Parts: sequence; structure tokens; C-alpha cells
Amino acid sequence: MGLKLRRGLSFCRIGKRILFLDVTDDRYFCLKPAAEFAFARLVTASEPLGEHDQDAIAGMIREGLLVPSGSSMAPRPCEAPPAATRSLLDIKLARPTSFDLSGAAWALARATLLTRAGALDRSLRAFTDLKSSASGQSRTNGALQKTAAAFEMLTLVTSPLDRCLPRSLAMARRLAMQGLRPDLLIGVQLHPFRAHAWVQHDDWLANDRLDAVRSFTPILAL
Repeated sequence: MGLKLRRGLSFCRIGKRILFLDVTDDRYFCLKPAAEFAFARLVTASEPLGEHDQDAIAGMIREGLLVPSGSSMAPRPCEAPPAATRSLLDIKLARPTSFDLSGAAWALARATLLTRAGALDRSLRAFTDLKSSASGQSRTNGALQKTAAAFEMLTLVTSPLDRCLPRSLAMARRLAMQGLRPDLLIGVQLHPFRAHAWVQHDDWLANDRLDAVRSFTPILAL
């Protein structure tokens, strides 16, 4: 019997540590040492699980972190797209229209409300559905640049530092509504712990600069 993470869980490796994101409960966490060691062995499949490893994995099953899978594949860490190589914020962007600005403001207000109301999981699933139905090509000339410019202009009245997740979710939804298929990423770092969210489209970083995201390891990519 194979095992997989329950829905809503994702993880990444940072050095020797494994960090989890639970979007259902909106929290980050690490396992206790014995469980982390056993899970690392399960993921790498480098050698058979020992008795203590099996006990730790059984505990993760009882806690609902791992569930049976029809596949023999082990759980896999976050598979992010290739890192962006250039940022839209480093070029002269097309001037956003009043429609672009109002659309960005509405999207940001909606995303902020939903993330504060504990609806992160539902919001992320709604975005993935919207992205999957997008054509992959914009119906509007310069949509990527104008949307990026609109959200950047909003930073004049709202701080981007502590609102990266609603801002990124709002931008990703806005781009998908215009026919694009952006990548929404959440990354983490340790010592000290920090989390950050951003949006990419192909090799363009849409709402941040390269230096701002380089130190973060993606833990969720949608």
C-alpha cells in the first residue's frame, strides 16, 4: 500500500529539515525528530523502514497527515516551476487604466477578506480551477504588464510587506481571469522562519524583485 499526504498538505526540504504547510488549517509546522527522520526515509526510499520508522509513520497515519494511496509513489516535495530570471518591476510597465486599477483593488479586497476569514484552502482551490480553465493566452494586449502595474500602484496606499499572500492570490486570480496561466508560489526560509508569496508568469516575476524571493524555498506551487 502506498501513502500520500492528505489533501491540503505540502512540504519542502531546507537543508536537513522538512517543513510542512497545511492550507486547511493555515499553518506551518515541522515533525518531531523521530517522525521527521522516518518521513525522510519514506520520501527518499533509500532504505527499508525500520521498526521505529514504521511506528512513526503509523503515528502520522493516525494523525491524518498520511493517507492510503493507490500508487506506490512516495510523497514528493513541492515541485515548483523554474525560478524567474527577470522581474516586471525592473522594466517600464504599461500604464494601467482605471479599469485595471479598480479590478486590482477589488481583487485585493476580496482576497484579503477571504484569507482573514480562514478560507485560504477554498480560495486556493478556486484559483487552481480558474487557472485550469484559462486559455493560456490573454484576451487583452499587455494584460500582464498592466495588471502588474496596477498592483504595484496599489502599494502607494497599501503596504506589500505583510500582505504578500492576499496580494499574490489577487494578482494570480486577476491574470487567470484575463486568460493567462500564472504560477502562484509560497516559499519559506528558516533561521529565522519567514514565509513569502509571489506570482510568476513563464520566466517573469510579476509582483516582486528577484532578490526578494531568491532566499525562499517553494513549499507550494499552484
